[in-house]
Amino acid sequence: PGHLVELQSSGSSWQLKQVVELTEVQRIPAQTSTIRGPFLAALEFLRQGTQGLNQVQPDADGMLVVNVPFCGRFQEYAMLGNFLAEHCLTLPGIKGVRIFAADSSDSYYYEWAVAKRWFAEFHPAIEVHLQVQDLQMDPLPKAGLTIALHPEVTRGGSWFQIMGSVIKASQGGVCLFAVFFQDEVSTLMNMMDMYDETCREKQLVENVHWKDRAVNGATPPSK
Repeated sequence: PGHLVELQSSGSSWQLKQVVELTEVQRIPAQTSTIRGPFLAALEFLRQGTQGLNQVQPDADGMLVVNVPFCGRFQEYAMLGNFLAEHCLTLPGIKGVRIFAADSSDSYYYEWAVAKRWFAEFHPAIEVHLQVQDLQMDPLPKAGLTIALHPEVTRGGSWFQIMGSVIKASQGGVCLFAVFFQDEVSTLMNMMDMYDETCREKQLVENVHWKDRAVNGATPPSK
């Protein structure tokens, strides 16, 4: 899979719009510490935490379903893929991993194609599905593990339905939300309180990446 083929609708048929060559992939792509640091710290918390990987459950076929809602460019694909291969494929009862990543924007096809090429080359045993999807109308499947980064919950509106969709799909599994600011934390916790029967156990944890850097004066990105 070395090229992205883009088609466009023309009446009752499809026409070729462009063919774009994909960049070569590396097992550990070059990324800034702002991207790698917080995400790797969150994954490490999942690995070590009492409500982390020991709580994830595969589906009836032995597949661990991993949802990644509002994934944007899905720039964390390599870190997540390596983590799942090393720490989840080895768990008892898990025969494979199936990732469902979605975003409401159709602007990320190239980045998604690169991610799919990376998985095909380095972790072909992990299935990856990336798609444009309105989660308030079309929910993701039930998942044993959900990685939900930076939901824009303080915008209100449709985010109530989107968060309800994500939380319900995570019932019986483990869901990791990551936000930057205290008002986002408060709003997120209030939204989760609306689904007490689904979110029976909630834990609020400060990401050690930012906690450690706060001592040196570093802060999370601003709005």
